[in-house]
Amino acid sequence: HLAALYPQEAWLYDLGGSGTISKKLLMYDRGTKPDNTAWQQLLETTPALFADAGFALLRQGDTPANQIMATLDFGRSAMHQHYDRNQLTLLAHGITYTHGTGTLYNVGSGGMTRNKDAQLESFVGSGTLGQNVVLADCRNQQSAVGQLLAWDPTPARQVVVGQVTGAYPGITHTRGLVLSAGILLVFDELLSQESHQFDFVYHNFGALVLPEGLTATPQSEPLGRTANYENLKQLRRLASAVPLRLQWDLSQEVPPPAAPKAGETAPPAAPPPMLQLWHFAPADAQAFVAETGMNNPNTKTIPDAAPTLISRAAGKRVIYLTVLDPWQGAPRVTQVTRIGEDGLQVTLADGQTLKASLSELRQSGIAKP
Repeated sequence: HLAALYPQEAWLYDLGGSGTISKKLLMYDRGTKPDNTAWQQLLETTPALFADAGFALLRQGDTPANQIMATLDFGRSAMHQHYDRNQLTLLAHGITYTHGTGTLYNVGSGGMTRNKDAQLESFVGSGTLGQNVVLADCRNQQSAVGQLLAWDPTPARQVVVGQVTGAYPGITHTRGLVLSAGILLVFDELLSQESHQFDFVYHNFGALVLPEGLTATPQSEPLGRTANYENLKQLRRLASAVPLRLQWDLSQEVPPPAAPKAGETAPPAAPPPMLQLWHFAPADAQAFVAETGMNNPNTKTIPDAAPTLISRAAGKRVIYLTVLDPWQGAPRVTQVTRIGEDGLQVTLADGQTLKASLSELRQSGIAKP
């Protein structure tokens, strides 16, 4: 445990839920047991940029229950060496919606248990298909270090743009994120001198719910036979829809509440967390859904099934535009319109309108810390 490795970092004790060694150290040092809820007092509420590492963190909300947090990992892969440049993650309403795959090394840590599904396990590790990235030509990324193009930590409208050129030689991937009003806008541009096949991949925990009228046809042949494509489970091709809309129900990702103490009344249950996705791709793109595997901190399962969108398009320049609406009670987003080649207009239920384009974002510059 970190508190045992770095005993001078006293704040680690306050994370609570510590391992056996650090609990003993805490008892010896303070004579008290860790408080499993103490981490909530350490919750950060502002965006942060770790420029040297190439990692940006966008945040809105000031409590675990209402905070929306997204990250973009465009730079150095210093900790795990996964092939996942320009990876995005999303945490909301106190649970993990999506993140990196993790590794099987995590089994047994913090109560994590192993799900011995060979196909799901095959995604847990460094391979690119298990990450929230864009693949080229059904290949894993190569080792690469990206660069920061734009950073604006203004709380009401947070912006980060990263660019990676070495993951696929000859291909430049620019990804921009905007977090505003608790809605995440994602902009992707793939640019090359030669035509390539691209797969936008997004994984999310929970149960995938298709909108009424959208058909999904089972596929007997894999989308590829390299980079682990052959292990995609329950592969289905979606009928054409512009924009494509999908929903994930994360009600089973929420841990059961603690039983109330004697004489106390249990608080009312919060509405289940949900995710609404809106997605624009080139006119000739094909969309598929499948299952991959990710380590799940919500259910303590390694790995757990993650329903996945794969949006496939080809060309010298390919643009994907995506809106992620993590909601409870009722969806926030009521309409999404594509503006020009690389722009979005998002209408919210409360009347707000969000607008952004990748060309505008990459020109916004890098704010000084």
